[in-house]
Amino acid sequence: MPISMLADRRALVTGAADGIGHAITELFTAEGAEVVAVDINSDRLGSAFRSNPRVHSFIQDISAPEAAGRLVDEARTKLGGLDILVNNAGTPGEFKSLTESSDQTWDKVMSLNLRAAFRLIRAALPLLRQSRHGRIINTSSVCGQMGITFLSAYCASKAGLVGLTRSVAVELGAEGITANCILPGNTVTGLTRGVFPNAETEEGKRFIARTSVIPRYGQPEDLAGAALYLASDLASYVTGQSIVVDGGLTIRIPNALD
Repeated sequence: MPISMLADRRALVTGAADGIGHAITELFTAEGAEVVAVDINSDRLGSAFRSNPRVHSFIQDISAPEAAGRLVDEARTKLGGLDILVNNAGTPGEFKSLTESSDQTWDKVMSLNLRAAFRLIRAALPLLRQSRHGRIINTSSVCGQMGITFLSAYCASKAGLVGLTRSVAVELGAEGITANCILPGNTVTGLTRGVFPNAETEEGKRFIARTSVIPRYGQPEDLAGAALYLASDLASYVTGQSIVVDGGLTIRIPNALD
């Protein structure tokens, strides 16, 4: 019998109802983990894991000031502790130029994409310090490396998440806790389905050919595999890193999404 990569591990995944977070939750549980799956969308979350006994669904707006404490309490109560924290929830904000962008949009994007991750890492530290397998995995984006037109707040927040990850890795490494990022490229999720052209159309084929070395859109499962590696013992000596999963986008054309 093959050995499960995450047998008896306890994880918390935000933004779990759809896309990358959903794929990570499904793969983690398939590999033996028990997961608190968090999302603000109660309808999607309620149906996403109804038949998965290893998942404990928890509805929460993670940008709320009290969210981090509530989520850590849920992990303590339902899982008895925490080994893996996945900060995956996020928002692109508005597609607007610099002059059209508002302070309110900036604050909302930073609150959800960056400050919520910081708060949750801080709140989860007591549980992670009790674990022999402490892992922090943050979902950033290639946009944080490249910069994309009309997405200044999003790009800044994702670049900030990389910086936060590196700082956390340096601070916690001596305690055996690792911190890493995964950076998706052209990945089809609930947030991006209306953004990318249909891959079966001529427009879609031209877009993929222009932006990817591997001629297809990324799928949430592609990112889940990277998260599984970082969460497992195979990555016990990997920390402070940004794992790019983009089909070759960032090595092809630096501004291919413009």
